[in-house]
Order: sequence, then C-alpha cells, then structure tokens
Amino acid sequence: MNTIRITKGKLGCITQLPEKGLEIKPLTVFIGKQGTGKSLVSQLAYFFYNLPYLIAYQQASDRKPASSQAVIRAILDNLRSDMRAIGTFADPSATIQWENFTIHLEQRTRQINVNKALTQYIEKITAGEIAYKPGGRALFVPAERVIFPHATPSVWKLLSWPSTLVLYGDALQKASGIFSQWVNNQSPTPQGQLVHQLSREALGGEVIRYGEEWRWQIDQKTKIDLGMASSGQKANWSWLLLAETLFDQREQGLLDEPFRIHIEEPEIHLHPAAQRIMMRILAYLANQGIEILLTTHSLTMLYELNNLVTAAHILPDKLKDQRVPEPEFRIPSSHVAAYMFHEDGQVATLLQQQNLSLEDEQERMMPWINEDQLRRVDEELGQELSRIRSYGVFWKE
Repeated sequence: MNTIRITKGKLGCITQLPEKGLEIKPLTVFIGKQGTGKSLVSQLAYFFYNLPYLIAYQQASDRKPASSQAVIRAILDNLRSDMRAIGTFADPSATIQWENFTIHLEQRTRQINVNKALTQYIEKITAGEIAYKPGGRALFVPAERVIFPHATPSVWKLLSWPSTLVLYGDALQKASGIFSQWVNNQSPTPQGQLVHQLSREALGGEVIRYGEEWRWQIDQKTKIDLGMASSGQKANWSWLLLAETLFDQREQGLLDEPFRIHIEEPEIHLHPAAQRIMMRILAYLANQGIEILLTTHSLTMLYELNNLVTAAHILPDKLKDQRVPEPEFRIPSSHVAAYMFHEDGQVATLLQQQNLSLEDEQERMMPWINEDQLRRVDEELGQELSRIRSYGVFWKE
C-alpha cells in the first residue's frame, strides 16, 4: 500500500488531505466535482509508482542526456500537457510526498525540486540498477481514450498529446499484438476469458481483428467499422481489451507486480446496467492482483461497489446465487479506499461504519462508502419536482 500526502502549500484547489494522506489500496476511488483535483492526484500517484518506466521512456525521447531535475520536470509536465508546466497547479508552492520521496513545485518559476532520496532513486534507475518489466508497473487510462477508434497509430505519434495518452496508445498497440495471436480472438487465460465475457455483456458487442484494422462485432453476422460503434463502446472497448490481455502479459513476465490501472471515469457514455458490470470487472481485477485507482461521477458505480463490499462481509464464499454478487466479484472493505474531493479544497475519506441491523453483533457494523454527496443531487431534483407541482397547484387555484 502506498500513501500520497501534501505536506506543504496548496495544489490546485486542494488545501488539506486526510491526516494519514491518501492511502492507495487494491481498489481506490476518487469522487468529486470537475476541477477538484481527482485526476491530478491520480496522475501524481501514477508518476511515483511507475517512475522507472517513465524515466526510461523520457530518456528514449530525449536527444541528449538531461539532469535528474530536468527529467522529472519533463515527465511531470507531460502528464498533463506538453504545452503547460505542472507547476501552475502550485499556489504559490506545494510539496508532495510519496513514501520517502518528495517533490516541491513552484508556481512562479515553474521549478520542480526533489529530495535526496528521490534523486538517488532516479540515479539508480538511470544507471540501470533498478529493473522494470517491458509493460511497466502501471497504466493510465485517460478520459480522452474515446479518440482512438478515429486515429491510426501513425497519427498518434504526430499529434501533440500528453504522455499519458501517448503511452496508452503504445499499450494498446502491444495489446493488439497479443490479441492477434489468440485463437478465435479468445484469451488463453480463464481470467481474460471472464473479463471478455463481462465486457461483451456490458458493451453489447466486441472488437475483432480484420486484417490490420479493428471491427465492432455485434453478433456473428453483423460487423461494422469501429468508428461507427456507439459512444460508450468507443470509449471503453480499448481499456477492456487491455485488461483482458494483462493476464496473458503477466504470465509472460511482461508486467511488474502488483500492476496498477489508473482509470478516469470508467462509466463514460454507459447505461447504468453497463456501469454495474464495469464495477464488477474492476473489483474482479483488484481481487486478481491488478490494482485499480479510478475517478468517477457515477452514483451507480458506488451503489454496486457497496453491494460488493457488503457481500464480501456477510455472505459465505460457498453461497452462489445469480441474484447476488458471485464470490469472485466480492471485495473486502480492507482492500478498498474511497475519497471525496470537495470544492473548498478538503479531501475526506468516504469509508464509514454502517449499521446493518443484523442479528449477529459482530456483523452489525461494517465499513461502507458514504454515497450522500452524489445522492444529494437526486434528492435536490426530487425536491425541485415537488416544488414545481406545488406551484402548479397554487397558480391553478
């Protein structure tokens, strides 16, 4: 388990994290309105966790050797944009800590300073003393992934995109190579097969290879260009395909472990029924040793996660019933973290104790993700409707 802290200053609108910092668990959820810092913190956690791979990638891109400070600044700046410095998020400065590593951002000068421990770590990576697998330790799945059905790999390299999007395209290319070797487009691992089954159920179809291109297959007779698929299908087929191939990559020794997926809004453009399946896929991945850090605005996703946590807490493993979550999707609360990013800059844990009113005293209280912040919008809509009806009756009279 890793922990990220802001030990000094303000980062974006974030002024205060929980006392223990943000603890990254096998399944971590960031919730909050736009512009509250969810993606920024996820990107910083991705930076620290996947640093050996990111440094190797940056060095391969540079024409000449650069200092440790310059390499770190280039990596951090490119996480968001190759046109803007990440130092703009410091107000006026911010110090971020990850375990014993520290970076300090200055807004005015755009400078990034790192502590001695991180400097030494970078030097070891540069000298080849710290090994990393070809697939790295983490994958960032950006919200902009919906563009990939509309662009070829040659175009990806020409456009000016943040490194998270470019690296996602690279990972997708690797996954495509693995996928093309499978017999009948079927993963050789049972885990990959289950992810595929759930993906097809959620999206109402699947991708297939047609020569060097992808096609969207609705059924055995109906195949269309991927660009003609629905927005939800276009936004999510790629990361689900990647997830399906990760088990094959892991068996081939291509991934560092535990491997982590940082995914922005897995519910993009999806029907609530599909969102439920997405959360089950994410919980299943976490149970299989592939850690998940997600940002979401979906109350449906939280409802389903609470069901999976509750099922893990009170149902025996031997109980299998299609009307409740199956054992492989249930996830213990000890493996889950959830944080709300507020507009006032406060970040608070959402994991609370919930009274289940069960007979067994030991089971009466259990961790529960507080859904009130997202549910409040629905409540306000209900109150607004009641007010509209009341005014309607008043004016009619």
